[in-house]
Amino acid sequence: MREPAVGMKRLILTRHAMASPGDRFTEDRDRRLDPRGVADAEALGGWLARGEPGPELVLCSSARRARETWESLRSRLPQDPVLLLEDDLYLATAAAMLERLRRVDDGIRSVLLVAHNPGLADLARDLAGSGDLESYDRLRTGFPAGAAADLVADIEHWTDLRPGLGALRAFLVPKRLPPRAG
Repeated sequence: MREPAVGMKRLILTRHAMASPGDRFTEDRDRRLDPRGVADAEALGGWLARGEPGPELVLCSSARRARETWESLRSRLPQDPVLLLEDDLYLATAAAMLERLRRVDDGIRSVLLVAHNPGLADLARDLAGSGDLESYDRLRTGFPAGAAADLVADIEHWTDLRPGLGALRAFLVPKRLPPRAG
């Protein structure tokens, strides 16, 4: 894959990876990734590292499972983007996430958003107005833990991001990613 053209914005919507179910003593926000979740996030990081330049900015829910997803994914990237941990992304709606994305600085061309369902799945389906049909069919059937939707939008300003403007380039699910080598 190549870097998005000038005037294009890239958005990678990533659902946190598989988390432990927790127990009655663990708050939902504090649930951690299980071993499969760590491996899935590392595999997604490997996919990101093999393609075009990675994200310049990461917007990540402050929930533990989202932070751990980012850390596992980041371990495979060649460089560290700017990271913003945001409480408002915890269980945010699609509308709230879209409003947050519209506040990204226009100098940023590529954003990775690590958040939660159902808002993340709704946002991906809302934004995808064109693109890879096979990926869109998989996206419509669900957005499993550790999955990512890779979209581009032909916009110069993040404030112009709206439903239907994104082209879905890929929808990645953990079972379709190669495992971490070595």
